[in-house]
Amino acid sequence: MTYACTFIEKTVSVDDYETGCELQSFCIMADPVNIVADSIPKLIGAIGDYLGIDIQDCWVPDFPANRIGFNQCETVEGYAPTEGQIARWKRGDCTLYLADYHFTIERREVSPIPETDFAGVKFHQ
Repeated sequence: MTYACTFIEKTVSVDDYETGCELQSFCIMADPVNIVADSIPKLIGAIGDYLGIDIQDCWVPDFPANRIGFNQCETVEGYAPTEGQIARWKRGDCTLYLADYHFTIERREVSPIPETDFAGVKFHQ
């Protein structure tokens, strides 16, 4: 059995330290992917490696799960802010963005294909 992430979506919105996030968000990534691992923790790590982010805590909206998410503050370049950038953001001297990542996931069970599934296919043994 393996686990796969088949789609990644990223939306961002301006995050103000005093007032919170703006209501309007922008989708800046909507990509089909095929990231595979043999456990959920390894899959989350592989997704993080693919995106270049450190996923410390994800949310699972429902069980059974087919979507999980992660969010973090980021700079305009899409990186986690430094301590200095966070301090400037808190003073209102720097703009940071709340980045929401959504991952479509699935569990895959691999099994041999029976001969009946080859009906209509010319083959030999």
